[in-house]
Amino acid sequence: MTAELQALRVLADNPAVVDLLGLRPVARAVADIVCVNNGEPITVGLHGPWGSGKSSLLEQIRVELSNRDKTLIVDLNPWEFDDQDDVKGTIIGSVLDALIKEADPALAKRLVDLMKRISWARAAKAVARGALTMSWDFDELADALTPREKDGHPTTLAGFRVEFETVMADVPFDRVVLLIDDLDRCLPTAVLSTLEAVKLFLAVPKMAFVVAADQEMVRDAIASGLGETRRSALFARDYLDKIVQVPIGVPQPTQDDAECYVALLLALRDVGTEIDLGAMAEHAESRRATGNSPYLGETESVHITPTLLNHARLIVTGLGVDEVVNPRRIKRFVNALAVRHHTAEASGVALDSGVIAKLFMLEHRFPKQMRTLAETTQVERDETLQAWEAWAEGGDGGVTPGDPEDQLKVFLGAEPRLAGADTEKYFVLARKLMNVRASSALSEAATDCLHLLLSNDAMLAERGAKACAALSPEAAESVVLELVAQLPTTAEPNRHLQALIRAATNGASPEQATDALRSRRAEISPGTAALLEGVAGGPLQALATELGADSTVPADARTILTRSR
Repeated sequence: MTAELQALRVLADNPAVVDLLGLRPVARAVADIVCVNNGEPITVGLHGPWGSGKSSLLEQIRVELSNRDKTLIVDLNPWEFDDQDDVKGTIIGSVLDALIKEADPALAKRLVDLMKRISWARAAKAVARGALTMSWDFDELADALTPREKDGHPTTLAGFRVEFETVMADVPFDRVVLLIDDLDRCLPTAVLSTLEAVKLFLAVPKMAFVVAADQEMVRDAIASGLGETRRSALFARDYLDKIVQVPIGVPQPTQDDAECYVALLLALRDVGTEIDLGAMAEHAESRRATGNSPYLGETESVHITPTLLNHARLIVTGLGVDEVVNPRRIKRFVNALAVRHHTAEASGVALDSGVIAKLFMLEHRFPKQMRTLAETTQVERDETLQAWEAWAEGGDGGVTPGDPEDQLKVFLGAEPRLAGADTEKYFVLARKLMNVRASSALSEAATDCLHLLLSNDAMLAERGAKACAALSPEAAESVVLELVAQLPTTAEPNRHLQALIRAATNGASPEQATDALRSRRAEISPGTAALLEGVAGGPLQALATELGADSTVPADARTILTRSR
């Protein structure tokens, strides 16, 4: 491995053990809620979309709970269970196992006996069949829920809960808290089984549950498991509301939060464990509490420099609103920027790191303007940049760079300036990665359509789809072919896949689009799946059905693709 490759460090997509997003106040509030003195069972739901920081908030709640006396924490991730056929049994077994490890010999024996002696077959079968058909056999269900004894011990659902409540009264804890993560990634049957385990088996005094999941995806999974009808949709809403007593939305980062987060990610990427993240998080929290920004200002750390804070501000300024409020997308961009910076250095690009960051952000956020620059000579490019930056500053001789003007004005006006920088080597590299030559063969209208379709802004992308529908059949096909041609080399295949779906939905070469989607099915994201699932009729709807049954498609995308089938 070369020295250059060793210097490249990317960030893992793991929940943050250190509070990098200012989530501690919410974590403390949740810990207070679940540790109330009356000890009644309670379920808290942490709701937020993909990448919003649910797992990180759950980790901060774990930290808070670990400092509470007489509290036992049990971590569960149903998505990772090996046995997906008996999710309820696995969850209940995990709780009993955690209690056994902390119990004295006499109590441990009672817990072991409880685990060994419970037979779930009749009750589980009756409940599952009733849930799926929405028409329970009440005689069968009543029979299954009637406590029976085997060797003096209860053997059914109701009996288990009575016995479990009796045992829980003697455990040496005031609270046993289940932290349940990634429920929204599970298949519908696993979602139902998890919620049944919480509500029907384990909800006894001293028990508390914190469930991190996208609320709408969980409701969709419940409805899908019951068959997509109006009644099942209403049932899914009421079912979840009855289980979750305290719904809490994961806070979205503010501009200051995002700048702090990006700065910490950049420092972590650059120097790794040399930076004391814990101390930096404490410093940021104290300044956040007093309203002093930037939150990492006035720190004594040699790694948090003014230059680094400026780079963080530039990144947050350039990212779209959807990305700034999504920590996972921010982290993915920081990783992509690290790879681009590394590639540029390996290609002999001698530019300030801030200039490289701004050029890469221009490519990422404003592809139309980046292609305009990439298709010109160095002299023409510099003149164009001078005119754009003059426009951003409101000076004479300024020329608008086009849509979206409001976002571009803030971005182009931010430091560092691009005009005057020797960017030719960077653009030589960018041309290869952006496949500029192929797109330059498109008509002006088709090129505009392509740029809109590839926008990170959903409204602009939809505008691109409508523009594609207004093109001639030949021009619309050229847009689709260009998207397909770029797909093998793009770093963000799902952006291209979503553009293909939008174009094909409006009649542009659906066969080409379906072939491309099928070829990249192992990379389909939940967002792409949701867009595809919403298509009514035609080859794309047939493809959604096909991919929903394809095991090579990621599980979270499959769940979405099957919810209305």
